Amino acid sequence: MGATHSAASLISMYCHAVHVYDTAYMMIHTASFGSSGNTPTVKAHTDFTIKQCEKLMLDAYEGFLTKAEMDKVLNGLELWFNAEEIKPRLKKRFEAVQLQDKKAAEKANEIVEPKPTKKTKIKVKVEDGAID
Repeated sequence: MGATHSAASLISMYCHAVHVYDTAYMMIHTASFGSSGNTPTVKAHTDFTIKQCEKLMLDAYEGFLTKAEMDKVLNGLELWFNAEEIKPRLKKRFEAVQLQDKKAAEKANEIVEPKPTKKTKIKVKVEDGAID
């Protein structure tokens, strides 16, 4: 009905249905976080968090944002959308998710035949009850 900002916009991307009223608007931005500790700890945490956030953003907004828009968001720009902009983008997002789900289902139903193994002949020589 109104504002869908930040994490709320992200959550809406994973809903099975979203009702967008004419008064709705959305703001998308990258994550904000903090870290403390010694330099190696902060660097490790920051590097990890950046990768995780980018992975989440790319997954959540696939089909909703263009590549150029995603690059802007990942580089710190906030994007704002009104209801007229949200509705067609959500439709594209849901179509992208349905396609992903269909591909995943098809892949899960594939029958994978095991590859034949190469048979190796082994010669066994038996002398006086001992095997060489």
